[in-house]
Amino acid sequence: MGAAPTPPAGRPAPRARRPAPNARPLDVRGRMPSVRTVLGLLAALAACGAVAFLGYCVYFDRKRRGDPAIRRRLRDKRRAQQRKAEGPGAQLWDPAKNEKLQELFLQEIRMGQLWLSRGHDVSVLSSTRE
Repeated sequence: MGAAPTPPAGRPAPRARRPAPNARPLDVRGRMPSVRTVLGLLAALAACGAVAFLGYCVYFDRKRRGDPAIRRRLRDKRRAQQRKAEGPGAQLWDPAKNEKLQELFLQEIRMGQLWLSRGHDVSVLSSTRE
């Protein structure tokens, strides 16, 4: 149990073998890790990542909910939207105009059907309106 044996005189000391660059990692006993082991490690890593992400979400959600500046900004934003909805020009689309537009569209459809029933070609119809 003494020192390591020395090489005989005149011979160089043997070098330790380095693994090939494409060698696969080996476990402690010198064997390839099993698929079950690798999948278990990946599952544990994924679980740790999920727990860390959820902790991050909970932390920042509590921070956001307790911050008075954020509450103030939300309240101001809500009030601005309410003022905008009540102000002039709040209703840009008039329902009466919608009914008129719908009636005009239906009238054009009826006219097109009439032309087609009389035997006019569709290409003639599209060129008459331009």
